[in-house]
Amino acid sequence: MPLAGALDAAKAARAGSTGYALAVIVGLLLGSFCTWTTWTVGKAIVTSVLGRPDYSDSRKDWVARGMFFSTLLWIVFAFILGEWASSTLIRLTT
Repeated sequence: MPLAGALDAAKAARAGSTGYALAVIVGLLLGSFCTWTTWTVGKAIVTSVLGRPDYSDSRKDWVARGMFFSTLLWIVFAFILGEWASSTLIRLTT
């Protein structure tokens, strides 16, 4: 999603090929960071929950739902972050 936000900012700014290249670089870097963060946090939560034998199946289901909802929020945040970062860099370079 950061890549989509970055490209959207480049389109809105009517940036040339340099602006689009910058947007792609920003989007890929932010996308890599957001993916790594989601993976790391998810792995820590799953390890914590699966390591607790006293958690019922119902509680594990609620943890999974919470992770799903937080991932959806993170996707929206990543889109906005990609758009903002790309827009700022395009304005600074042009």
